[in-house]
Amino acid sequence: LDMLLEKGQELARMHRDLLPLSDVDFGAEGFGARIEPYRSVTTPGEPVSLSVEVTNPFGSAQPVTVEMVLPDGWKCDPPTHQIEVPGRSTGILRFEVMPPDDGVWHRARVAADLTVGDRHFGQHAEALITVT
Repeated sequence: LDMLLEKGQELARMHRDLLPLSDVDFGAEGFGARIEPYRSVTTPGEPVSLSVEVTNPFGSAQPVTVEMVLPDGWKCDPPTHQIEVPGRSTGILRFEVMPPDDGVWHRARVAADLTVGDRHFGQHAEALITVT
């Protein structure tokens, strides 16, 4: 077990050394956001509740903003959400995503566009929603 811990720490260090931004540390996975649930099924006009776990990759507390990116005709409440997240920690943002009142969608993609402090990281997570 000690050898596995040592090798894991070495791999994490090498991964960080290869990253282009030395002040940014999203951890071994390298993503600043994750949407849960990843897959959802709903009916036309019925909302889907999504939680977005966000990571502050900096050493000090920062405002973390997520703007949901949706297919045309879809709505989100709130469309943009912000929380203060301590350094190198995570926080949770909650959204209600509403598909249009008509139409069938198979694995429609929604995404979380991430900004931490004044640095925009772009779309860091996606989820799939099927409307039947």
